[in-house]
Amino acid sequence: MSRARLGRRATRAGQVALLLALAACTPATHPLVQLHALVARVACTHADQVRGLRGDSAPPPGNTQLFVFDRQVRHGLTMAGLPYDLDIVWLTGRGAVTRVDANVSHVKILGVSQVRTALARYALELRAGDAAREGLRAGAAVRGLAGACVDKREKTRALTVVD
Repeated sequence: MSRARLGRRATRAGQVALLLALAACTPATHPLVQLHALVARVACTHADQVRGLRGDSAPPPGNTQLFVFDRQVRHGLTMAGLPYDLDIVWLTGRGAVTRVDANVSHVKILGVSQVRTALARYALELRAGDAAREGLRAGAAVRGLAGACVDKREKTRALTVVD
């Protein structure tokens, strides 16, 4: 039997074993894993990141702006030019949510727009209140980030929140 065929059989056997194990779990013995799907508009270039959501109406539920930074260092996002409040979610290079700045006001304080900073490789901007609805909290994970912006022309990306 070829190596590829053995690999496919092993994969199928593993999938069957996982399904049987999950079927044996009861809610009392295994908490349900919540999955939330997001559609992200990707900001790969510096120009896209500076623009962010400015000039747009509030994103619909389940939609977000994904900021992909070159490396994991302290980055900042400003509310300048936005007519609505946002949630800002900060993520590591592996997609772990480290912090959520919820309901960041778009209103200037003493004429200055609010700025939020955090150590991050990625950031998400969502309409205020959506982070909690989508299961985005410290300790959650976002899947689908790997390879983002390899193609700088990438416009959208499907993400999954594992709560």
